[in-house]
Amino acid sequence: VASMERLGAQLRLSRDAVKVAQGDRDDLLIALEDAHKDVQQRQRDVDKLRSRALDVRGWAGEAGKELDRLSHRNLCQRAHVAQVRKEVTELQKSAEQEKSLAEEIAARCDVEVTAMSEIESMCGKLKAEIAKQRREVDKLQQQLGKSKQASRVAQLQSDEALEMATNLRLQMNNIRRQAVRV
Repeated sequence: VASMERLGAQLRLSRDAVKVAQGDRDDLLIALEDAHKDVQQRQRDVDKLRSRALDVRGWAGEAGKELDRLSHRNLCQRAHVAQVRKEVTELQKSAEQEKSLAEEIAARCDVEVTAMSEIESMCGKLKAEIAKQRREVDKLQQQLGKSKQASRVAQLQSDEALEMATNLRLQMNNIRRQAVRV
């Protein structure tokens, strides 16, 4: 009887262990299903990530192409900037030369302006001298006019005197003839 009881107790323990094991098995099955669902979800997440990675790869390829285009454009712009800098340097040199030339021309102009001022001053003096000479000429012309007038008067007086002398000679000749007759 004791062994039967022991066997019964063992049987109960075995049954309990089987129940626990079945509970554990059910828990494990549930956990396995949950794990399977997690795996499936993770597989979907991985697929999404793969799809996203492909998209990112495509975007990266486009970005690489755009980067290449930008790099090429940057090189072209750098070359253009270098060319523009070279042209600006040449223009600056040319501007400096033109500035130097302009300064030389300005200096020459200053010299010429000074010379022109001197010439104008001399012209003013010459004009004053010419005016003075004209006044002298006018005076001389007036004197000449007076001299001509006096010369005419003297010529007229001389002509009158000659005529009077001729008349006197004629009268003297007449008187001599009359004296001779007498």
